[in-house]
Amino acid sequence: MTISDLDDNNKQNLRKQAEAKLGFECINISEMSEDNIRKAFQEFHTHQIELEMQNEDLRLAQVELKSARKSFSDLYDFAPTGYMTVSAKGMIIKANLTVSTMLGGKEDSYSNNHSLPLSSGKTKTNIINTGKTY
Repeated sequence: MTISDLDDNNKQNLRKQAEAKLGFECINISEMSEDNIRKAFQEFHTHQIELEMQNEDLRLAQVELKSARKSFSDLYDFAPTGYMTVSAKGMIIKANLTVSTMLGGKEDSYSNNHSLPLSSGKTKTNIINTGKTY
């Protein structure tokens, strides 16, 4: 989410939080020399540019992260080997398409806490402990 994505109310809340962290002290520039005002303005402007550069780096990293996550998700979901995440109680937390096909279900039908459709608890334990594909 970017600052431009925030509605006005959220922008105001964000500003209030920033001011609270800053302590929002008013600076009396009439007591500052012209040279000190220029230096302070230069410092603030430089810091603003640094923040904009960091923000752009974060946006690029987020795009790269989304791409990597999709790649790994595709590797998991479309792998020719069946993969599933199973809870200690034998509940399928997540299964890829190969497992769903092997168990006779539809795409993603064995995800989200479905019980393993096995005849005995011993078989469930063997699959969980040995990591054998089913």
